[in-house]
Amino acid sequence: MASGRIIPDFDIVKLIRVAPLISSTATLVHALAELNFLGAMVHPNTREKCNEIVPKVFRNYFSAGVQYVIAYGLTSVSLSIVNLVGQYSVSGASRQWYMAGMAYAVAHYLFLPKVASPVRDIIEDASQGKSTEDLDRWLSIHRVRMAVADIPAWLCYILAICN
Repeated sequence: MASGRIIPDFDIVKLIRVAPLISSTATLVHALAELNFLGAMVHPNTREKCNEIVPKVFRNYFSAGVQYVIAYGLTSVSLSIVNLVGQYSVSGASRQWYMAGMAYAVAHYLFLPKVASPVRDIIEDASQGKSTEDLDRWLSIHRVRMAVADIPAWLCYILAICN
């Protein structure tokens, strides 16, 4: 290892460029997995039986998953900033796409006031045995958030690294 490198030909700039796309992909995959898993609980075939377990399952699932969603978002935003300022900054169209991707990544968290109430209601079983109704509310907001924040962020980061 005359060069002193642990990984030959490792390019930190390439990693910095692609990292927001990787983290926004993780956000999107996580959101799709939530839609699949939690959506199954409100399906007409399982809805009634799931009313009893939704508060317990959601409490465990949400508390475990929220830390990842925060980490993915912070990674997207912080590495977008690295791509926008300092020695690794980009210019031209890439710059605009990183800025837009970062704005959409932040937009994910602007939904917090909207999701707080359904999350609380599900975890506390506020509807007393009809938690799938609260889960339906959360899933509706979740779908909108995916459509207006998560998917656009992901697309912007693809365009940022392609320019």
